[in-house]
Amino acid sequence: MAPEEKKPSGALTAEASDEPRGSSESCQILSPPKRIGVWSALGTAYSATCALIAIFVFLVLTVGSGGTPIFIYSYLVALTFNMAVCVSLAEMASAKPHSAGQTYWSATFAPPGSATSYSYYTGFFATCTWLLWYISAPLIAAQLILATAQIISPDFAAEPWHTYVTFIGVLFVTYIMNINLFSVLQYVNKASLMVINLGSLYIFITLLVRAETKRPSSDVWVNIVNENGWGTGVNVLLSFAPALNCVSGFDSAAHLSEEMQQPHRDVPIVMVGSASLSGIAAFIMIMAFSYCTTNAENLLNAIGGQPGIQLMMDTLRSFPLTLIGSLIFVLVLANAGTCLMTVNSRMMWGPRWHGRMDCPPHGSLEGLDLDCCFLEMQHLFRSSLLLGWVLYSLAQLWW
Repeated sequence: MAPEEKKPSGALTAEASDEPRGSSESCQILSPPKRIGVWSALGTAYSATCALIAIFVFLVLTVGSGGTPIFIYSYLVALTFNMAVCVSLAEMASAKPHSAGQTYWSATFAPPGSATSYSYYTGFFATCTWLLWYISAPLIAAQLILATAQIISPDFAAEPWHTYVTFIGVLFVTYIMNINLFSVLQYVNKASLMVINLGSLYIFITLLVRAETKRPSSDVWVNIVNENGWGTGVNVLLSFAPALNCVSGFDSAAHLSEEMQQPHRDVPIVMVGSASLSGIAAFIMIMAFSYCTTNAENLLNAIGGQPGIQLMMDTLRSFPLTLIGSLIFVLVLANAGTCLMTVNSRMMWGPRWHGRMDCPPHGSLEGLDLDCCFLEMQHLFRSSLLLGWVLYSLAQLWW
């Protein structure tokens, strides 16, 4: 009688075991319903990236740090190489779509002797990345809401506890949408494609029309401004941050593959489509603020800590137009938090659907704890985005 073939254990591998680890009562191999279409998945991935907001979050990096020439060229270089990475991952997803994403691909395509270690490393860095991005979105959304309140009532002064309460409210909305209203969320994600694109077009047009003076093209494309005392190389690295955050998170569609009808076809379409839309929307925003920034110093002390809203206040010089732009920011960021929670939960639950984990990790509760710490140091919320990108880059080393 032939000896029974042993199955790999440990990290998620190309073939999941027939029996889940842990008791059959507490954990079972689940089969999620096929309820996410290609347009809904595209809206989820596009909203999670949130290029419209990410560009404005990092506007302060251009003030005295090389100016817009370094910012624009760094963006174009980062966009080119990020799209190359996106296409290669889309090819992997078309061959082997899986909700564990890069963790599964590392174990599948790596040499047999390195599959386990590669999958552990990739899974660790990828999980930390999405968790950091997830905890950033509700906090930024809360700050945007309070900044909008300051526009409506200039005498209002936001306190730290205001930010915390508003953050809890945004987080509660993300829970409700993902738990109780998930079917409604699919329609919201489809609508978000229109909201983000029309919102980008609105901000682009209003800034160009209402700006009293436009910066000359030589200042936008040629003249480098270095007032921070750092070298040009450091300023170039800083300018890479917006592009690397706007056109990234390519694996978000892969984490939804278990709930898609035709993942072999749909996941690559969503990955490339979302990255392309994000790249175009971000470039439109870069052009808008590059030509329409009238007082760059004000961005360093922006209302509510939001340079995008400060830029609209200085350039539009209109309460209704600025309020509409601020509400677009709030809606986009709130939905981004909801989509980030969707992707984050699917990435962690994916191995359990195949019986490779004892219990699903509670990433959302960890996000609540981490955000409580970040509220004490609100100026570090950009650092969570940057650290998320660094960990995402480390995870790519094992893809």
